[in-house]
Amino acid sequence: MLFAAGELTLDLSEAVLPLKFGLKDASPYNILFRGPRPVFIDILSFERRDPRDPTWLPSAQFGRTFLRPLLLSKKFAVPPDQSLLAYRDGLYPEQVAQMLPFPRQFSPAFLGLVSIPAFFSRRRWAQNSAIYRKRTVSSKEQAEFIIRRLYKSLRKQLNSFKPKGQDSSTWTDYVDSIEHPEGYSPPKPI
Repeated sequence: MLFAAGELTLDLSEAVLPLKFGLKDASPYNILFRGPRPVFIDILSFERRDPRDPTWLPSAQFGRTFLRPLLLSKKFAVPPDQSLLAYRDGLYPEQVAQMLPFPRQFSPAFLGLVSIPAFFSRRRWAQNSAIYRKRTVSSKEQAEFIIRRLYKSLRKQLNSFKPKGQDSSTWTDYVDSIEHPEGYSPPKPI
């Protein structure tokens, strides 16, 4: 479910980008499930964005609440619900780094998502508020390109933590089959 919620969050973020909107947060608590389908419920999370702004501020929150819990689930069989119950705001890189044996911190799975961010968060300059200033680039096309690359990178990371057995099973198309049985066509709108 956490994986599906992460996919929906990225799908929505990408879909509203051409409309000059963005999501101001990336929390799994914004998503409920209707059966197996994720449903985004926090309409107030959408906000107008400057088309020349190349940043997606919730990317750090996406890492804390989607990527790192899924990483721990895949590598250590820690259920994501336990991670999010213990750490409601998600898992910060420093927290996960403390859980890892030192040699494991340099494995590819943990390096970019845990070890490097944890190292830089300990640096004094990370406390400098200047890094949070709003920045713009010269064109909206350039900003959109940068954000789309970020979404692509986040999606690639998310897909690398896809839980096993997500591709297909006997029940994969069950909901679709009961909602739209063979030979049934919904009534046409008047």
